[in-house]
Formats: sequence, structure tokens, C-alpha cells
Amino acid sequence: MRKLECLIPPPVVFALCAGLMWLVAQYFEPVHLPQPYALWAMWGLIALGVLLDFSSIMEFLKERTTINPIRVEKATALITSGFYRISRNPMYSGLAVWLGAWAIYLQVLESAAVIVLFMIYITRFQIIPEERVMARQFGDKYLAYTHQVRRWL
Repeated sequence: MRKLECLIPPPVVFALCAGLMWLVAQYFEPVHLPQPYALWAMWGLIALGVLLDFSSIMEFLKERTTINPIRVEKATALITSGFYRISRNPMYSGLAVWLGAWAIYLQVLESAAVIVLFMIYITRFQIIPEERVMARQFGDKYLAYTHQVRRWL
């Protein structure tokens, strides 16, 4: 299983999950969510996902450290500001939120189950390996951070 760790970039996993959600939606009946509330919720989640992802990217750029999730060992700074004060993985949380918006758009309840699969996969094959590297590179400072801030939102 270690061969899968940090192998598939999270945006690719996101795209695969979005495709799987669409596929699931082809086999189940839509729930016809009440409008315009569903539309507002969808756009709200899209905005939240954009805010989480792009503000987090800006934190990495500000610290001049790598954003590459495949080459975690190249990280030169421990980011604890911005949304990293409330989640150790706001970028992955943002992707999960976007999948939530997609589920609302599809209006098929069963497609939302794929969000859970996304979170399980990302946790096991991306976050946990990243955490091992960060603990080696940043030691006690990172371990203290993990006790103060949750993995997901």
C-alpha cells in the first residue's frame, strides 16, 4: 500500500471522484432539491472552496515553500497561519467542499457518498504520509501544531 502514498496528485483524485459522482448520478433518481436554496448552497460551497484553496496557496507562496503534494520533503516552512490555524489541510478540505457543491448540482444523494471516499483516500494516501515527512522535518514544532489544529475542518 505504501506504493500508493503521495503518488496521485490530489487534484487528480478530486477529478476522478467528481467523475465517479457523475457516474453514480446516472444510476439513481435525483432528489429535486428546493430552489433557489440549493443553488445558493451550491454557490456558497463553491465560494468557500475557492477561499480555502486559493488563500492557502497564497500562504505557501508568501512563505516561499513548495506546494507540490508529491514532493513533500521539499517543504521549507511549516505553514500555521491563515486557514492553517483551523485545519492542517485546508486545501484538501476545499476540494471536499467543491465535491459537496458538485453533489448539490447533481441532486443525487448517493453521489455524496463519494465525498467520504475522497476524504478516506486523501487521509490514508496523502495526509498521513505528509504528516510523517512534516514530523521528521519540523519535529516538536509540528507535533505541537498537530495537537492544536484538526486534520480536517
